[in-house]
Amino acid sequence: EHMKELVDQLLFLARGDGGRQQFHPEPIQAEEFLKEICEESEMIDHRHQYTLVKKWSGDIQADVAMLKQAIRILIDNAVKYTPEGGRITLRLEQCGNGRIGIGVQDEGIGISKADIPLIFDRFFQVDRSRSKKLGTGLGLSIVKRMVELNNGKIEVESELGIGSTFLITLPILEKK
Repeated sequence: EHMKELVDQLLFLARGDGGRQQFHPEPIQAEEFLKEICEESEMIDHRHQYTLVKKWSGDIQADVAMLKQAIRILIDNAVKYTPEGGRITLRLEQCGNGRIGIGVQDEGIGISKADIPLIFDRFFQVDRSRSKKLGTGLGLSIVKRMVELNNGKIEVESELGIGSTFLITLPILEKK
């Protein structure tokens, strides 16, 4: 199972490197999209508390499957590093400059300041002794690629022992 996941991730990155990544943008009602992801997360994971904070409502233009997979990877990481009973918060807010933010915030172990610039690099993993699960070190590089294909950016803020917040910013779909 681990090898299959690794091969799938490598194929995704290779298709992107070769300019052959499938991309199908469409209008998405952001609030409903994020609400669905939050509800799915609650059904799958009963060990954490999920909260959805909505401070914006409107449409974005993105590849639904790709954006959903990127957010799922961030949630999976939040689950991996947040102690049982901890809170994982999904946020939807306006960021200015015609962009919205989709955030995934956890109460996990956090990421050291030294590691933050490296976490989106392929195969980079934080100190393995701090993780309960084996990973490939490709998840965040895949998230970055998916976000960039959707004309977005991703940032992270983190504090050791407090948690991390990953923020995806995307352009708002202007009504014609």
